[in-house]
Amino acid sequence: MKTVNKSYKYRIYPNKEQEDILLFNMGCARFVFNHVKAMYEIYIKQAANYGFKPLYANRKLFNNILKDLKKYYPFLKKANSTVLQKSYDNLIFAYRMVGKAGHGWVKFKSRKNPLQSFRTLNIKIIDGKLKLPKIKTLMPMRYSRKVLGDILTATITRNNSNQYFVSINVKNSPVKGLKKTGQKIGIDLGLKDLATFSNGFKTGKIHLKEVDQKIRRQQQILSKKVENGCNYVKAKTKLNRLYQKKKNIINDFLHKKTTQIVQGYDEIYVGNVNNQLGLKNKYLAKTTVDQHWFEFKRQLKYKSEWYRKYFGVVDEKYTSKTCSNCGYVTTSLDLNIRQWNCPSCNTLHDRDVNAACNILTVGTTGLAFSKTNKKLVD
Repeated sequence: MKTVNKSYKYRIYPNKEQEDILLFNMGCARFVFNHVKAMYEIYIKQAANYGFKPLYANRKLFNNILKDLKKYYPFLKKANSTVLQKSYDNLIFAYRMVGKAGHGWVKFKSRKNPLQSFRTLNIKIIDGKLKLPKIKTLMPMRYSRKVLGDILTATITRNNSNQYFVSINVKNSPVKGLKKTGQKIGIDLGLKDLATFSNGFKTGKIHLKEVDQKIRRQQQILSKKVENGCNYVKAKTKLNRLYQKKKNIINDFLHKKTTQIVQGYDEIYVGNVNNQLGLKNKYLAKTTVDQHWFEFKRQLKYKSEWYRKYFGVVDEKYTSKTCSNCGYVTTSLDLNIRQWNCPSCNTLHDRDVNAACNILTVGTTGLAFSKTNKKLVD
């Protein structure tokens, strides 16, 4: 059986005493991150001024800084030691990512950030409850599925709705392979429907109209409250819960659809749609953002790897304008035209279904459509 690295996320319900300890560890982790970063950047400047070799971020250096911090700030000794170590590990990783994939310079962490978290080791799950270091009592959690594999770390997170979650990272988690169906599918991502299949099936789009209306109304209510007043805090909390509900709706829809696709097909081909074009259009920007094409493809990719299915992203140029029956390329096809007749073979095409059929053809043949030629080209 294949094993993978994965994480399990659960909602946890700490009591007041446990919540205070969690918040204290989150504050200590943020404190160590910021102070170690500040000290390290002072060392960088001093090394540059005196002509020494560049000083790279490493665990030995940051551990020495942490020891000095504990001498000047005794309250750090009350925090979980692994939380502080993982905090400067995150800082090391952040410096290594500078300049990669659009990452800028490392920023300080703010206590006003709506998402607060810390990482720790040595956690246990006892009778469906979470056991954390420095907390004597067990913490209730929604233990919906059993953790399989070797536990590495756990990340405790608090969102802006004051909800707490634990993400347990494991290695060697067994994944049972799915039965082979022998089916292939091409998928065209769009605005009217999130995904259109080459067999004619359409997933529809994520239904967010109702929750968006509630968010808009709650924002109007919040704007009329006195800032930082009691009623302001209540309205802000309600607004944050609506945003969390919207996020849950999106995640639920995407996970269900991607799992169904991976279960039903052995080869999956998706067009490399670019959402930047939609974001530049003020009339389509919100609709484009709500489709979450990148997350849809990301989930399809890792689930295909888990269950030994093939996933490919293909060039979708001219797939909408090319007849999937005879290969005729139409000269123009505006976005508002959802159906068109092929002048060559007189076939009526649904725009998205035709594009999905062509994506499947491009994916299986390994070729691409040309703007001028009526045939596939290298």
